[in-house]
Amino acid sequence: MSRWPKYKSIYELWNAIKKDTFRTKEGCLQWTRGSSRYPQKYWSGRIWRLNRLSYEVNFGKIPKGMDVCHTCDNRKCFEPTHLFLGTRKENMQDAVRKNRVPSGEKHHLAIFGYDAVKKLVEKFYSAPRDEFYKLADELDIDRSQAYKIIRGRIRRKESQKAKLELFGREDGLIEPRNGRLTKIERQMICAWYSTGEFSQRAVARAFGVDQKTVINCINERKL
Repeated sequence: MSRWPKYKSIYELWNAIKKDTFRTKEGCLQWTRGSSRYPQKYWSGRIWRLNRLSYEVNFGKIPKGMDVCHTCDNRKCFEPTHLFLGTRKENMQDAVRKNRVPSGEKHHLAIFGYDAVKKLVEKFYSAPRDEFYKLADELDIDRSQAYKIIRGRIRRKESQKAKLELFGREDGLIEPRNGRLTKIERQMICAWYSTGEFSQRAVARAFGVDQKTVINCINERKL
């Protein structure tokens, strides 16, 4: 006799699974078996996640490339009324919006915390480039990663927070102005231009000055 019963249809499988379920106080339907984050069952030559199985039984076939998402944010739940379809991008955006995706220093691969990110941002804008590179070496990251932190491509929330605390703006730029530039403002202009990501015109527009002022700041830095 086979170890596993042979279910003739997905509906028979569903009915068998429902016999071993319980309800949480939030109304979630959970399986008494299985210990994985997403409970699953092998049937008909493939492994079924129970949330996908539940959706197919109750609402019909899942279109190719679509995820079955949870309104309850309980991965173990497969209550049909708690499920909805979404693309993988929508699913990830929903997880980020609900703070379910570890980021910054909470990520398991993060090797330093917010204080180090803030120090990187401060060095980038106010210190010679050599000091910025030296700090990146001390943190055991390469220069490309350090630049990505400054630009917000990685550790974005912490980078924005540091810029907000240091300069009063999440993008690290100052408000457009007509008066004379301070020393820190001139250093910031040079720092942005030296990354190679921005043209002289783009830097001038961001800082509210003309292109000639940007050129003067760059030439002063070279002296």
